[in-house]
Amino acid sequence: MNGRFLLIVAALLVGTLACASNTAQLEAVTPQISTPVPVEAEVVDGNTPNVGEASATPIPPEDTATPAPYAPPADTPTEQPTSVIQLPPSDTPAATAVPINTDTPQPLPATDTPAPPTATEPPPVSGAVTVGIQPIVTGVNFVQTTGITNEGGQLVGRPQDMADKRNETWASLRGGGAAWILDLGAVQNVAGLKLYAQRDGQDPTTLTKVEVSGNGISWIEVWRGAGECGVAQCETLEQKTFTELGFGPARAQFIRLTGGPTRFAFGEIQIAVLP
Repeated sequence: MNGRFLLIVAALLVGTLACASNTAQLEAVTPQISTPVPVEAEVVDGNTPNVGEASATPIPPEDTATPAPYAPPADTPTEQPTSVIQLPPSDTPAATAVPINTDTPQPLPATDTPAPPTATEPPPVSGAVTVGIQPIVTGVNFVQTTGITNEGGQLVGRPQDMADKRNETWASLRGGGAAWILDLGAVQNVAGLKLYAQRDGQDPTTLTKVEVSGNGISWIEVWRGAGECGVAQCETLEQKTFTELGFGPARAQFIRLTGGPTRFAFGEIQIAVLP
């Protein structure tokens, strides 16, 4: 009985020694890592910790795991963002707002410059046709033009001689029933004519009518003779002196003087126009 008990005790002792040996081997393989215990620093003045006290330093392990391969950083963009620096306000005053005029523009008053009438629109004439020799209204200007042509008749002399401010030079249309046409160059307010009749041979100077036009195509009669000179409605003009023929006024650019059955000669022709 005692011998068996001794054998059991010996077996237990051997097993204990074997376990102790194995435990020693395991402890040699696995390193012990000591966990540092934080040391509370001494408080100075009740609040400020004493940084001069030594603190516990952890013991690094003998064997550490192999770090993973180092991954290169991603490409860093070479373009750096631009820093936005807020500038201080300048002393330049703000622009003053200009109010926009939204008022509807008013039409401009009509000017005195008339539009030339078309071929189908004759110039307006103030009043009825003047019959016989009448004076010209006051306030007119007398102008002359070298734009003189003729309709019919045989031309004697030069038309511009009737606008050279010399009474002794003249031009004539022979053959009877011919006409002088005066061109003012623009539409004006015509109020009459001042004529210096010249003698061509032994014939008197006769005039049957005066017409005006805005375009040289459509004509309106503004004056006619009151007597007889071989034809009805004809006027015999006194020669070697000025005779006034007032009419209108009428807006016109062209003026046509039609003669009677005699030679039709003038030394000067002046046109009365209103401003």
